[in-house]
Amino acid sequence: MEDAAGMVELIPDLTFEAFVEETNRVISLAHLYEIFIRRMTLFGLDLINFTVMRDGDVPEKYLGFGIISTYPARWQRYYETHGCAKYDPVLKCAISSSRPFYWRDLERRTRLSRKQIAFLRKAEKSGLHHGVGIPFNGPRTQIAGVALASSNPSPVNMPSLELIFGYCNQFYISFKRILGTAEWQMPPMFELTPKESEVMVCVAHGLKSVEIADVLGMKANTVESHIRDVILKFGASNRGEAATLALYYGLIDLKPHRNWGC
Repeated sequence: MEDAAGMVELIPDLTFEAFVEETNRVISLAHLYEIFIRRMTLFGLDLINFTVMRDGDVPEKYLGFGIISTYPARWQRYYETHGCAKYDPVLKCAISSSRPFYWRDLERRTRLSRKQIAFLRKAEKSGLHHGVGIPFNGPRTQIAGVALASSNPSPVNMPSLELIFGYCNQFYISFKRILGTAEWQMPPMFELTPKESEVMVCVAHGLKSVEIADVLGMKANTVESHIRDVILKFGASNRGEAATLALYYGLIDLKPHRNWGC
């Protein structure tokens, strides 16, 4: 593409594979944060709060609430001065869940107090819309995650929840790699089976189990079985982390499956 002056405009590669490659090369946390914030912002999720409360692989000086935060300053002050962490339903769900979730679903899926419902309304009025919670719960009582939201109240064309999960897991893997403490830094001494590879490619593309079953011509419970096997092989805490680690180690690539028609 050329602009009015005839200069070539460079269009960034927005694929997940490009994000994995870029974050695998980065060597500083500041650069990693910049890459992650930029990518989430391109998806319309420009409000980001990254928290690591407890993780045996992370040095104490890197633990805390809001390690990086692009939330409005007024909301951050309100959250701190009112001790919102004690009853924040997004934080509580992230601690108790291993799956990504939309903030809007909390009222439907869980029994919230009036104070918690008021908190969610206050967050919206403060400019946090279309919220997403991404927990990084793992071994040794690990508690970490990313809370994402948009400053735009209008509908946002964001990726699927599973794909956002994949991006965030890749970010956290790179975070721990840069710190140099993650146990899974060395390549695993095993390979994925052909079926496991196909399933993980689909997971990395953000497909749900029923969609993967349709693409690969197998039963959904068989897909789930393959995913569980790969999670166990890696010692991962969830399917998103397992797919991201498979990419990290070069065990899969993101070439679409032949049945996708592309």
